[in-house]
Amino acid sequence: MDILKAHGKKFALIAGAAAFLAGIYFFSGDEKDSLRKSLILTPEQKKNILSQINLQVEDDHLTLESMQQIFEASVPFCLADSLNITREYKERRREVFNDIQKYIAAREQHRKKIAELMKWALKEVLRELEVPDPLWEKSYNYHTQNNMQAMVELHGRISNKVGEAHLNPKKVSLEEFKEIVKTMNRSIEKEAHNAKEVYNYLMNPSHTIVVIQVRAMDLVYMEHGVEWEDIMMCIEDYKQDPEVSKLMQDMKEVIKGIRKFL
Repeated sequence: MDILKAHGKKFALIAGAAAFLAGIYFFSGDEKDSLRKSLILTPEQKKNILSQINLQVEDDHLTLESMQQIFEASVPFCLADSLNITREYKERRREVFNDIQKYIAAREQHRKKIAELMKWALKEVLRELEVPDPLWEKSYNYHTQNNMQAMVELHGRISNKVGEAHLNPKKVSLEEFKEIVKTMNRSIEKEAHNAKEVYNYLMNPSHTIVVIQVRAMDLVYMEHGVEWEDIMMCIEDYKQDPEVSKLMQDMKEVIKGIRKFL
């Protein structure tokens, strides 16, 4: 679809930035292949998803609500492939953890794959809905110009959903949760010393800070054998605990502290 080519850079920028989040989350468990197969949509499932979209046109463009529904519908179209892409990324970055240049290269490859996957999913939805290219182009341009904040939030939300799809989260006890958060805080402080080297490859402070956090998450996995996203699934259960509250506040401070190493 020509409109996707025309706006490829826009999609890549937004989807790529959010691919950091996609790098954080993946499906766990030994049944990876069966989990992936379970996420592949049947024709009936596609039909049900698309039937929820209410296409409305105002003047010569789709309404913002219609745009949002189209993007939302693209999420289940790409979750199955996101499983493999992100699993491979996590495995690769841990293999090369001690080589920051290769670590960054793994990240860049993952960003590109996720961006392409999201573009493909959107293309599929538009094709199924038979949305004309000119209408989509006008609608996209109109809303990026007149509803920029809403569009940025929309892209971010959709990217998060693609990345945060998560099955079989591991439940940990309150005491385990505290110990793992402490490890995370120590790991961020440790990895902060690599911030300058990471920045030299990325030349972007915000991206650098995210990479430092992802590296800290890898250290948590190496020490405790659990994924950080599994731990965060428990935050609602434990956030009222005074020590947990303090630890989470400490985390915010150590993340802020990364900047002094840039």
